Amino acid sequence: MRTPMSTVIRTFLIALACALLVLPGLARAAGEKVTISVIGPDGSDAPVYYAPATQVELAEGDDAWTATAAVLEGAGLAYDAENSAYGVFLNAITSPVDSSILAFDEATGRYWQLYVDGVASEVGISEVEPADGMQIVWCYSTFGDELPASVGAFATTAAPASGSGFGSAGIAVAAVVVVAVVAGGIFAMRTRKAA
Repeated sequence: MRTPMSTVIRTFLIALACALLVLPGLARAAGEKVTISVIGPDGSDAPVYYAPATQVELAEGDDAWTATAAVLEGAGLAYDAENSAYGVFLNAITSPVDSSILAFDEATGRYWQLYVDGVASEVGISEVEPADGMQIVWCYSTFGDELPASVGAFATTAAPASGSGFGSAGIAVAAVVVVAVVAGGIFAMRTRKAA
């Protein structure tokens, strides 16, 4: 015959084993760090950092767009983005130089082009799978342009960005512990009543 305490321990160990099987998949992105910067034109059309290279530690559930939005907001940059059938599209960023709205320019062909690890991305930001050490750059440029070799500093500084919190992996651990404790308590009470 099992004692009430052995039932509680057994229930807790089963719940913990289930959590350990589920958590590695949930925590895949958590803790990975990506670096994001934003390059736009200054008053004389030379490239400057609107948001200097900022390292973002991803929380569970964060993606490349979540990290981008954190950097844009941390740098105080107003932007317009929309969800479409193809994912998030960055339409415009307001220039911190002269407050002009930089969106697709039909005359020059410039738009907010996405670069991943120094190369123009062939996919949109929603399709970019963040990897530890990845470099993401948004540059106001024309299709086919390479990143500028030299980028000037802009007078503002970006606050360090972080992910959206401790994420769902931490919440999952807490939930499993609570469920295990409650289930163990229920089993213990049932065992006492039966005895």
